[in-house]
Amino acid sequence: MVTNPNPYALRNHPLAKKLATNFRTWVKIIAVRRVSRFWVETKAARLGLARRLDVDSRRIEVVPNAVNTQFAPLNSTPPAGRIRFLHLSAFYYHKNHAFLIPVAQALQRLYPDLDFEFIVTLPSAESPWKELMQLAKDAGIADRFRTLGYLTVKDCPAAYAEAHVVFHPSLLEVFSATYLEAFVSRRPVVATDLDFAHEVCGDAALYFNPSSPEGAASALFRAAMDQPLRNDLINKGVIRLAAFPKANDKNRLLVSIIMEGLPSDAR
Repeated sequence: MVTNPNPYALRNHPLAKKLATNFRTWVKIIAVRRVSRFWVETKAARLGLARRLDVDSRRIEVVPNAVNTQFAPLNSTPPAGRIRFLHLSAFYYHKNHAFLIPVAQALQRLYPDLDFEFIVTLPSAESPWKELMQLAKDAGIADRFRTLGYLTVKDCPAAYAEAHVVFHPSLLEVFSATYLEAFVSRRPVVATDLDFAHEVCGDAALYFNPSSPEGAASALFRAAMDQPLRNDLINKGVIRLAAFPKANDKNRLLVSIIMEGLPSDAR
């Protein structure tokens, strides 16, 4: 369910997909009003859910996302060579993969001496990657894109280690683990200037207007090439990370919420 709609959330969806999403949301709103307690991962989601369902926000618990135990702090710098911008995500329309095309074009136009590539995690045999590459070929920038294919969780730390900047152009989230994974990996984050990103990242990211490829390109360039800024973002990310629970703590909080909701004779 979309708890906090924004003007950009469905802009990449075909009309049929938009209609289906809106219909599913309407059905879910009717169905889940009977639920006695809810769990969400951000305060913004709690307020949005309370508003959409017209329920008391005290029925909605907030337990933030956490970093998987496969991740450990990275103390190494990215390998030399091309500047690599990592967009680590499965394909969904709101993850905004198509936006990479105009951003790459803006980077080439604004910073012609910058040698860069976007790294994505789309399976090479499937249509989202093929369609992205066709767009890139049509724009004459196919050499700016590379895919790592599908990654398991244990594969992800190596992807972050290879990247200079983590780019998260998503238009709709509750709490993407990508932000925290970037923080623990000591990589700067460039994210959309939307409420869900701000609640998680605070001052530990650079933000851009979701409608501005040039704004995204400028933020990516600064995060990659301005070393004092990189260091500042990385340090703020480490501080920010400490405000969120570890994976085991998150699990204990969820179990506690479930147990509190059970009848006393069922505990």
